[in-house]
Amino acid sequence: MSIQRSFLQSFPLDNINNLGLYMPSNNEVSLSLVLREAERLNNLTLPIVKPKNELQLVRPQKACVYSKNQYNILEPAEGDEVKLSEHELIIVPSLAVDQDGFRLGYGGGYYDRFFATQSGLTQRPLIIGFLFDCQRVSSVFGEEHDIKFDYIFTEQGKEKF
Repeated sequence: MSIQRSFLQSFPLDNINNLGLYMPSNNEVSLSLVLREAERLNNLTLPIVKPKNELQLVRPQKACVYSKNQYNILEPAEGDEVKLSEHELIIVPSLAVDQDGFRLGYGGGYYDRFFATQSGLTQRPLIIGFLFDCQRVSSVFGEEHDIKFDYIFTEQGKEKF
């Protein structure tokens, strides 16, 4: 909860129109507090996996039904698409982060492809990671096409890249 509280102190959600989140799985940092607050303010968007291995961010309907996708991750069964350019912040899942802020994902390239569409945007959303301290690595593994975090939040607090 300290990771989520630190984030909410840094980025009050009532000042945000569209916050992209994800449904944590396995041993990822919990997002329950942030999810509840974003649902209350109706500024939550969640990813759904589309054909051709693409992501789409949607605003779930009230009382939305969630189902597990092919990766066993919960996603909304329905919702209205919210364009990437309409987001202020997007919290992205990650296995690790290197010392330069590059994200190591799960190998599918979904988020890398999704954010590649932002190259023409005049203003892009902040890309944020919630990680445990043990997910920080001292080596550098980022490649040109990889996502770089603007901020990460760990048990130790916030770090800007």
